[in-house]
Amino acid sequence: MSEQENSQRYVSPEQIKVARDAAERQIHAALEQFAQHIPNGEQYIGQARMLISSGLDLLEQHASGQLNTAGQKVMDKFGDMLGGFLGKKE
Repeated sequence: MSEQENSQRYVSPEQIKVARDAAERQIHAALEQFAQHIPNGEQYIGQARMLISSGLDLLEQHASGQLNTAGQKVMDKFGDMLGGFLGKKE
C-alpha cells in the first residue's frame, strides 16, 4: 500500500483504541520477559509500565487529533458543497 493510500484510509477511534490496547499488552509481556533476565528487574516494572502507557497515550492522542482534523476537513468540504448547492437559486 502506498503512503497516499495509507493516509486516505479511514481509521475509527475504536480501531485506534483496539490497536493501542493490543500494543500495550504485547509491550508489557515483552517487558516482563526482559525484567526476568535482569537482577532485581521486577522492581522497575511498574515505573516502566507507566512510561510505556504515557508514550502510548501520546500516540493515541496524536492519532485522535488527526482524526478530528480530517473529520473537520470533510465536514467543511461537505458544508461548502451543500452551501453552494443550496445557494443556487434560479
